[in-house]
Amino acid sequence: MAAIEGIDTTHIGSADLSTEMGMAGNYKHPRMRTAFETVAVAAKQHGKSMGVGGVREGLEFQTWLPSIGVHYLTGGSDTGYILSAGRAGMKRLRELKL
Repeated sequence: MAAIEGIDTTHIGSADLSTEMGMAGNYKHPRMRTAFETVAVAAKQHGKSMGVGGVREGLEFQTWLPSIGVHYLTGGSDTGYILSAGRAGMKRLRELKL
């Protein structure tokens, strides 16, 4: 994908990839690290930026990713944000004095 003209960035969704690889949430697994490294090399080779989503695995992991060439990290997920907003809304409703 990194070689395709018109693509500016590559992005790994950690939760999606780890689930697809049969190790849901195990972002530090050696196979996951190899996947991150492989995409980082391809992105750099083709002059593309690279990002990784779902990065909530601690400082060592978060600092390792930029060291291999990752340009940006996202620490949440769409599902997490939706659940968080839903919980906050329910909390407010439960606090109503009827």
